[in-house]
Amino acid sequence: MSPTITEYLRTAMGLPSAPIVLSGLDVAANYFDEILHEDPSKWVNYLKGIDFHHPVSKVLLAQGHELIRHMPEDGRPKPFLYFTNVGESPMRTGTNFPAVIFERYCVTSGIWALRSRASSISFGASDRVSRPGGAIQYILPATQFTSLKRIS
Repeated sequence: MSPTITEYLRTAMGLPSAPIVLSGLDVAANYFDEILHEDPSKWVNYLKGIDFHHPVSKVLLAQGHELIRHMPEDGRPKPFLYFTNVGESPMRTGTNFPAVIFERYCVTSGIWALRSRASSISFGASDRVSRPGGAIQYILPATQFTSLKRIS
């Protein structure tokens, strides 16, 4: 990805220019561009959910890999979906939903995902809920949802 978009994302999110941060921003920007076919600069508020002080990678999830999803009752449509590892709490993924629907899935055919660690997050001064982050999270293309089979 061009240094310009990486620098734009870094500045927009108030991140330092540390090598691990720049590398993660570059991986994320490339994933949004090449896999999601989306301009990453339009998704800055969602990218803030990634802790760029930890490695970010594009990974191929193999058939049989199990994932879970903490979904809001009334989710907003977007070109990607968030998943995490089995056993993770929605508080560690940074979600802010008043209620969540728990879903468990199994990958039925290989799918490219953006793997990262969830950042701790606050949604403003009036937000009184602490979300420590720290969970491994996967961003998958919504168009590849058919590569997952719901198992619970």
